[in-house]
Amino acid sequence: MASVVSNQELKILACIELNEMYGYQILQKLGSIMKMGSLYGALKSLERKGFVTARWGEENGPGGRRRYYKISAEGGNVLAMERESLIKAGVFRLST
Repeated sequence: MASVVSNQELKILACIELNEMYGYQILQKLGSIMKMGSLYGALKSLERKGFVTARWGEENGPGGRRRYYKISAEGGNVLAMERESLIKAGVFRLST
């Protein structure tokens, strides 16, 4: 079965699996493996697919309002399926 998410999208889903985050937080957590332009394109794609939900924050600071992203139930299912595929293929191992 072909993957419904790209590698970049999979990394983002894993990043926001436990906590809602805004774009720059995600970028900081992922480090140098993703550029800002790629991040926002991938987030928009995940939102269109229904794998993440987004909301505007309430802050009114000099940096402007932040858009927060949270994994949806469907996104969680996709992440779990992709992890299982990687485990079966021997690419990803759970630490014991």
